Amino acid sequence: MPALPLELVRQIVEDVVDDVNDPVYYRHLSVVSLTSRLLRHEAQRILFRDSGDLLTTSAALKKTTMFLDIIISSPERLALYVKFFDIVFDEWLCPESDETTALVQKLAKALGAMRNVKSLEIVSRTIGLRSLPTILPDTYFKLTSFRWSSHSNDMSESTDVKVDFLRRQDKIEHMKILGFIDVNALKSMSADILPYLRSLCLTYSVTETLLPGRENITSLRWVAPFVDPTPPPHPNLDAEFPSDPETISRELSRIKYLSYGATNSTAPAPSIQRIAPFLTGLVCLETCRGDVKELEALSQLPRLEVLVLPKEAGGLMPTMHEMIKVATSCKKLEQIDFEDDNGRIHSFEYCHSSKTPQINTLEESEWYLWINDHDEFDDD
Repeated sequence: MPALPLELVRQIVEDVVDDVNDPVYYRHLSVVSLTSRLLRHEAQRILFRDSGDLLTTSAALKKTTMFLDIIISSPERLALYVKFFDIVFDEWLCPESDETTALVQKLAKALGAMRNVKSLEIVSRTIGLRSLPTILPDTYFKLTSFRWSSHSNDMSESTDVKVDFLRRQDKIEHMKILGFIDVNALKSMSADILPYLRSLCLTYSVTETLLPGRENITSLRWVAPFVDPTPPPHPNLDAEFPSDPETISRELSRIKYLSYGATNSTAPAPSIQRIAPFLTGLVCLETCRGDVKELEALSQLPRLEVLVLPKEAGGLMPTMHEMIKVATSCKKLEQIDFEDDNGRIHSFEYCHSSKTPQINTLEESEWYLWINDHDEFDDD
């Protein structure tokens, strides 16, 4: 019997497991890979393409360890299938225990075997996990997406290792770095690294180091750092960021998607009045609910089509009157997407000819699919 064409085999497997968000996605792939010799290769390719969310909680650690062991045991086949790798070190992990040390060493060995990884996400909620940067030196992949989130107390650890890693990773297009490297270390090499960046997710202070001179960045997220047990004194960034808007005015004018959260004690949001004059190319703004009242600033965004207002603690829901005023002040605005206090997503639209507003409730999947079209960071 002649073998089926590879394209047909691949389509069969893709159709069997066509939804990565399905809870039984990996179970279906495992069944296919074990029961059909014909489909095994393609099923394993898809099964190991994405690690899924690997966790270090007591309930999930066995699965995480098993995945790493399999990768290490098959460096010439299964390890090469991995394209997306994510792992989260939870806050209850003991950073200096033998178990944690062994896990970090195993992770380093597995990453060394995974030569085709394109997207790497490391999240460390474990305070004091200073050995984590040791996973970076012996890697051979070329990433297009790199996300690292950890406590800023660990930022000064292994600076040389992190600098070398960023110098080698010259294909990254999407990057999120929280608590990864000290700003002063970045300043000395910023102009020589990451030439293809298209989207950034970082704290305000790092923006003024990485953004200047990068003409391809059109998507920008400002996020708060992880809260440390003893955070350093924080300046009032609402007043001081950007410290000199002119230094990044050209870069801000290229931003099409901008996202930042509500003001809090660790990272106050930038003033929309202060940055609006420079956001001349902005198409989508995801901001805190309070900014719906800033009509003068919003009206300075000539290309704004969508305003997104997520749910936030203590923030008041936008009123119909407020949204109508925004719609009439922003001539190109097409919709205001907002999340109510129960997590439901709604879309407000205003018909200028009839002067009538309309609100529709969206499915969550519809909303995130739309956001991903505008936010290049999620377009991996």
